[in-house]
Amino acid sequence: MRTELVDLSTAYLMGWKTIYDCAEWLVGIDWDDPGLDPETLNLAGRLELLATEVLEGLRPEAEFWQEAAEFVSRETDSLYSQQEFITVPVAISSNDSTERLTVPAPAA
Repeated sequence: MRTELVDLSTAYLMGWKTIYDCAEWLVGIDWDDPGLDPETLNLAGRLELLATEVLEGLRPEAEFWQEAAEFVSRETDSLYSQQEFITVPVAISSNDSTERLTVPAPAA
């Protein structure tokens, strides 16, 4: 599972996966699998909690991005620079309201 977690995190950092994709994958983990080492379970648990809190608006996505970048850096010796995030207004058509969403900044 650790290799899959590195692949998922790398895809997220490269912009190929969204935080929603990551959260969906993390929710599918079998936490009772005896073949999973405690370190990997701890890391996956931290990422799942961060993803949930980001999606609930409790934390900025930059915290999830940083945790994923540090993990990938440790595992692969690849460095990722700090992702810049911006906050944009998003219209919610079902209730005619506007909310603010934090997303990665577009590449220059």
